[in-house]
This record gives sequence, structure tokens and C-alpha cells, in this order.
Amino acid sequence: MVCRLLLRLCCLWACCAALPAWGQYYDWGRSPAGIRWMQVEGPRGKIVYPDYFSGGAAQVLSVMEGITPTMTYGFSYKPLKVPAVLHTQNFNANGIVMWAPKRMELELIPDLAPYAQPWFKQLVAHESRHTVQYGNLYRSFMKPLGWFIGQQSGLISQALIPVWLLEGDAVQAETQMASFGRALQPSFTIGYRAYMAEGTKRYVPDKWFCGSYKDYIPDHYQLGYQMTAWSRERYGDDIWDRVARYSSKYPYTILTTHWALGKYYKTSPTKMLWHTFGDLKAFWDSLPPRSNSASLIPTPTTSYTVYTAPIALNDTTILALKRDLDRPSRIVKVDPRSAGEKKLFYTGWVGTAPVMRDSTLYWSEYRSSIFWDQRVNARAVSYDLRNGRKRLLRDRENALYPTPLPDGRVASVGYDYTGRYSIDFGGGRSFEVPDTLSVYGLAYDDLTGTMAFITLGDAGMSICRIDTCSGRIAPITQPGYTSIYNLRAGAGKLTFNSIASGYDEVHVYDLARGEEFRVTTSRYGSVSPSAPVPGSDKLYMTTYTLGGYRLSHQRMDGDSMQRIAYSRLPENIVNPPRRKWDVVNLDTVRLARTIDSTHRVKRYRKGLHLFNPHSWAPWSFNPSKIADENKLDIGFGATVMSQNLLTSTEAYLSYGYSGKGHRVRGSFGYYGLAPKFDFAFDYGGGKQLIYGEKVPEALPVSLSNHFQFTVDVSLPMTLASGYHIRTLTPFAQFYYLNALLYKQQSTSYEKGVTRGVAGLSFIDNVRMGTRDFLPRWGYAVKFTTVGAPFRSDFGTIYSLYGRVYTPGVARHHSLTLRGNVQYQPVDRYNFYYKELYPRGADYDVVATRYAAFSADYQLPLCYPDGGINSIVYFNRIRLNLYYDFARFIGISSGSATHSGRATTLWSYGGIVTFDMRLVRMPKNDTSLGVYVYKPSDRNGVVTGVNLSLPL
Repeated sequence: MVCRLLLRLCCLWACCAALPAWGQYYDWGRSPAGIRWMQVEGPRGKIVYPDYFSGGAAQVLSVMEGITPTMTYGFSYKPLKVPAVLHTQNFNANGIVMWAPKRMELELIPDLAPYAQPWFKQLVAHESRHTVQYGNLYRSFMKPLGWFIGQQSGLISQALIPVWLLEGDAVQAETQMASFGRALQPSFTIGYRAYMAEGTKRYVPDKWFCGSYKDYIPDHYQLGYQMTAWSRERYGDDIWDRVARYSSKYPYTILTTHWALGKYYKTSPTKMLWHTFGDLKAFWDSLPPRSNSASLIPTPTTSYTVYTAPIALNDTTILALKRDLDRPSRIVKVDPRSAGEKKLFYTGWVGTAPVMRDSTLYWSEYRSSIFWDQRVNARAVSYDLRNGRKRLLRDRENALYPTPLPDGRVASVGYDYTGRYSIDFGGGRSFEVPDTLSVYGLAYDDLTGTMAFITLGDAGMSICRIDTCSGRIAPITQPGYTSIYNLRAGAGKLTFNSIASGYDEVHVYDLARGEEFRVTTSRYGSVSPSAPVPGSDKLYMTTYTLGGYRLSHQRMDGDSMQRIAYSRLPENIVNPPRRKWDVVNLDTVRLARTIDSTHRVKRYRKGLHLFNPHSWAPWSFNPSKIADENKLDIGFGATVMSQNLLTSTEAYLSYGYSGKGHRVRGSFGYYGLAPKFDFAFDYGGGKQLIYGEKVPEALPVSLSNHFQFTVDVSLPMTLASGYHIRTLTPFAQFYYLNALLYKQQSTSYEKGVTRGVAGLSFIDNVRMGTRDFLPRWGYAVKFTTVGAPFRSDFGTIYSLYGRVYTPGVARHHSLTLRGNVQYQPVDRYNFYYKELYPRGADYDVVATRYAAFSADYQLPLCYPDGGINSIVYFNRIRLNLYYDFARFIGISSGSATHSGRATTLWSYGGIVTFDMRLVRMPKNDTSLGVYVYKPSDRNGVVTGVNLSLPL
């Protein structure tokens, strides 16, 4: 009992120590500085949005108002009131509700992999459910705690509830608010269905909660939904309400969900997991057996693999997009007869899948802007198979689904930051799509001249056509809540995926006959069909197996094709029956396009919202640097933290007292412009330092308090973000310290030491695979100069640093080579600064000429996928072996004269790193490294431990 209590207290202390840094600096980046922001009061807080996005803000507002009466279903208390920030220039569709500072952030460019409900409805319903959860957690003990530590109290309450529960409940809520929502999609359960039918390995419980580098594990959204939905059927709708109340009353028990389930229901998350899986398996085993009508192509794989977008070049060659756990996304060439495969090239972050005409591939990739985190564009890319030339189509901004036409032009779906879609035919010809619709595919059929695309609106999904001359839009299929996607066209037909049968299957639509047919019958699902080819009835696609989505093929013949009649809803086959909640169906809510006069709209002035004090603490510390030189830098006092709603400023102010006296410190960072500015100061906590000789008779009668301040300026620029990610960053720093510096000539002390640093760094790394911990290829170069502004008696350092990443001898092995050369003319005073130095060696060396080299070889030792149940889960152990070397001509730091002696230092050793996930966190590793260094200037070895938290 005592050991268990101590363990809980240690975990609580770790949470409290780590959370200030997490809350203070957890942000999604900045939007462009030129945006003019507006605000309107919503039902649970203000909504802040760009002035050009008032129509989108009206849609968000109408969804929030529509779900408000029933959104708390299953919980006792009202949702937490939080402001919402609408981001409109980021194609990485997502959302978050966060504490410290509390806010909701919504990425409102629609997701490109949707189901048949508009993105605004999906996203707002999901994130609003998190506000309900937090409103019920921020009660009892946690609310008074907030009087002492501010919004960090809510952050702690959030951290005590497992992520799978938070996300699973939110997925269940959004599913209940739709006609056929997210968790009912056949793809949502496909991983579990395959494992329970064919899986032979029995995984430990933590593997299902935490994931794995070794095997594919469905994510915490899928697991969380299954567990929360099953538990409500078994124990009642209030089960998680009771768990939330217990957590808010007894947060010091740490594993609050475990204790609450044991107290109220005599169960635990682990038992609940096995019961959920047991019932799911029994249900799926009861379904009629199915087999794949498509024939698999047994291509070589090394891990869980996903193929998409197969394209038939001829009878002997197909192209496809491939990704797996070992390598990032790439285009491969496959011989369907022998299943032989060859990589053609790596891609960037693919947005829409490739299509082909005249030996040229076209697709879209997400590309970061040069300066702004919250501007991620969609760019059309082409690759000529004849000459291997890859290029961006620079005449298209935010281009999705690039589609080559017979006359050489390229059509695409355009997206405007106001939220409007258009069909762009090039040459200045573009037709807007009604603002009630979003677009999810584009395909052109040469035989009939049909330009088809998938639309999604309040009435659901459908396929439409657009007249290439007039821009008139006409329906091909009726809208409904059956999800359709992966549209292709050719030979007078459209191919696409549909869930009409209750499974993900390949469908074909005959444009001449106006009829839809289902082509495939699959055990789990078949997706991503190729375009029909004139003169051939063969289709290529990908079919799901336990090892991922594999390439397959099937003929379109009368025996395998089944005519599909229109239905507003798909069949619900693979989902166990769940009780329907008494909540609004958002498919019945029509989204407004204007903000009505009952809501007051006004400017949100950035200059008046630079500061937002959100948390405080009854101790003195720097939230971004709790430890200083391996020692905790925390003392008695008080600290206030601020981060504004747009995350353009971060600041803290701290007062402390110790035996060395009073201490005041703080910082302010401004990131609202392309250059980033950081200001920091530290006053007191001791007396000013003395540099050089200590001559008592020359010292002042009393020393002043210690004082220092730092100004940092940098301009990070992302120059490329395809397969190669290239950044260029000029930077500068000014540092002042009120130390006393002894001057021999005048036998007196001079007050004030300054240091200026300026430099330029360039980094070029390739994208990493899931199992990589370093890029396979990459290099970096940095030039730095260090000097003392306004002084002529200090030396100036000129430093050149380089780093190269190369692959090792086996998969995921990495060799890192680093080098550094420096020159510092001898002067009265000189700097210690060095970019690279043998690990474990004495750093207090001043050099006029300096050269260093380092080699690190890193490799994964194993993937344990186990640990202490529900406490710590080890998912990877890796080893780094290194050798460091340095040679320099030193300077005597006491008299600042050149010693003229060449010195050699070296060091070798290794680090064993344990990548782990604590208390069933599903992502972001905590890393514990144990190192042993053997430097040449010391007897014995240097040992220690490094801890890296996922903050």
C-alpha cells in the first residue's frame, strides 16, 4: 500500500512539473500576419475568425446552436465555455480543445477523406463534445485548485482521464448526431475485423491502447469508440459521467478511471477491453461468411502496407502509391504477372491520389508556406515517366484532384480561403460550385466528354457533372448518406467506392445507361479502383487483408456485377446494434451562410489581446526551462503565465525568494510576424559575477544584484516541404550580463559583459517512415559568429558546422557525421563557445583554432511491446554508439595570451534509449536514455540519464 501511494505521488508530481511547460507552449502555430480578425459571441464563448470568412463562421455558429440543447447527453453538467478560433488556410483538417489557455481551434478546410456529412458538422460536434467532458471534469476538487494554479488545474484534470475515453466518447457523440456517422463507416472497424478473423498473435492490453512500431494497431479513436459504446450498452449511459465525477473529486489517485470503474462497476479498463473485443468478435463471427471476388497480387512487403490509386499502364505494368511502416509514401511500378515491384520515386505529403495521361502522372501534395504554420496549401504536382522530371504546376493555387484533359490542359478543383470550391479548366476558365457544396473528386471521361465530381452538402453525397463550356452543374446520382469516394472515369463509365452494401466496395456507373453496379464482393473491403480502359474489362483496386491494403484485380462481367438501387442510407452490416441517443441529427440542421442580426459582430483587435494570463503557480520557475544544468530551478514564490488566443505571444513573470535574496525573472515572445522575437530577463537571486582576477582592494564596497537580459531574433523559412524538407533560418542574439570584468592595465573592474551571436542555418532532410527515428538522408550547414558588441578587447569566433545523415547497414540504422571548425583571434578576453565538443570532456577550454568531428551510429535493438500493465509500455529500445574527436590550439584564459599548445581530446561511448508510453498515452513517446561516456581527459567514465518528455 505504501509503495502504491508513493508511486501515485511521484506520478502526480511528474504531471504537475511537466504540465506548466506543456500548457504554456502547446500551440498549433500562427496564421499569416495580414489577416484581419473578427469575433461573434457563440452559445459557449466567442468565435474568432478572419474577416473574409463570415459565411464559414455563420455555419460554425449554426452547428453550435443546433447541438447545444442535447450535446451534454450522458453527462450531468454543462459544457465548458471556451473561445473558438477558426483557421481557414490549413489543409491539414483537424481540431482541438485545450486548456492553458483554454480554447477550441478548428481547421475548417474540409477533410479530403470524409463520410457523408459536411465537415463543419463533423468537426464542431466532435470538438464540442470535448467541452462537455472538460466541463464535467472541472468540478469538485479541481475547480478550487484552479484558484491556486489557474487553468493548469483543468489541464491536470484532462490529463487524468485516458485519451481513448475522451476521443471515443467524442466519436460516439458525433456518430449519434449523424444519419450514418463516422463510427458506422465500414472502414472504421476494418482493422479489428481482420485481426479478430485472422490474427494469431495475442497482444498485451497496453498494445491496443498505446500502439506499436512493430504491428499495425487501430488508433485510439477506433478503440475508444468501441469501448465507450459497449460500456454504455452494458452499464448505462451515465457510466462515464460517474467516472468524470470521481476523477474531479479524487485526482490524487492518478489512475482515476481504473479506480472509478472498480468502485462502481467491479471492472477495469483492461477487463472492459477484453469484454468489448469478445462481444465484437462474437458479432462478426455471426455474420454470413464472405470471400474476395478480386484476385490479390502478392507483391513483396516488409510491414503493414497500404497501396492506393493503381493505374494500368499496359497488361504488364501498373503504377501505385505505396506506404508502409518502413518507408514514406512513394510511387512504385508493379508487374501484375510476377508481382515484381520497383520504386520509381518518393512523394511528399499526398493530398489527392495520382492520375495519368500521356505518360505523365498528376496528383496534389500539401506544402507548407514559407513563414506561417497555419498556411498549408494544396499544390498540383506532375511527374513525366519518360524523363523522370517532377514539377509543381505553379499556375494553380490550392489545387485538388488535378485531371489531365485530351487537349493538353489540366483541370482541377480549386479552393478559396472563403470556403468556396470551383472547377478550374485552366487558361482562366473557372466555374464556382454553389457554396452549399464541397467537392471530393474529379474525373473526365473521354468517350462521353463527361466531367464528373463528387459533392457533399446538407442532403448528403452525390455525383454530379459540369458542362465544360457553360459551367452548368447537373446531377448524375441522387444525394444520400451513403459515403462515396475515389472517383475515376474512362470508357464511358465511372468507377468509385461506395458503402451502399454495408462494406467498402468498388462500384461502376454506366454513363450511357444511367445505371450503377457493384463490382466487388470482399471479405473486409476493396477500395481505390483504377479508371476503366477502353477495350478491357479488367479493373485494378486494393483489397484489405490483415497485412494492409494489397493490390488486386477483377473483371467487370455480368456474373460479378450487381445492380444498385438508390437508397438514402447504406446497409448497416458490420456494426453491432447500439442504443440511439436522444440528440439532434445534424443532417436535419441546415447551415446558415450569414450571421443574423441577433448576433453582434465586432473587430477582434490583435493589439488589445497580446496578453492573456491563464495560469499561475505558488512557486518560482521558468515554464520553458524547469531544469538548469541538470538541476531543478524551482523555488518559493509565484509565477504567472500568459499565452494569447492567436498564439502570437507567450510570456511569463516570476518572483522568488531564497537565501540569496529576491529574484524576478520573465520573458516575452512575439511571433505574430514572420521574424520571431524573444525577450528574457533575470534580476536578483544573488550578486553580480566577477570575471578575471579577484583583487579585493579594487572591488566595490558592495556588489549589485545579478542582472541579465537576452534578445533573440530569428526568421525561420520553409523553402520546400515535398519529399525533401528544406529550411533556412537567419538568427541573432544579444546578451547582457552585469558582471564585473577585471582590467589589468587600470587595476580596476569594469561593469557589464555583452555577447552578440549571429548566424545562418540551412537544413535539408527527407521525410521519415513510421519506424525511422532519424531521416535516412539529410544534411545541415550552419555559420555562426560570436563577438562582443561595443567592445574592442574581446575576440570574435567564426564557426562553421555541418551535419550529414546517411543510412546504416540495415533498415532503420542511421549514421550521423558532424564536423565543426572555428577560429578566434587572440585578444584580451575570449569566448568559450563551441558548436561540437567531445561528450563528457571538460568544456572550459578557450581555443584560437578549433576542429571537431563526431560519428554516431544508431540502430533499433528491439520492439518489446510490453511493460508494466497500465503504467509503462516499452515500444522500442535503441542504441547509439559514438566517437568524438577534437583538436585545438588553446588560449590561456587567465592572461588571455596564446598558449601555442596543440591539444587533442576524444570521447567514445553509447546511449541506450527506451522509448515508452506512460499510463496508456496513445502517441508521442517518452524517452529515457542511459549513457556512458569515456572522455580522454578524465579517469573512468561519465554516466547519467536523459529524460525526454512529449511536451
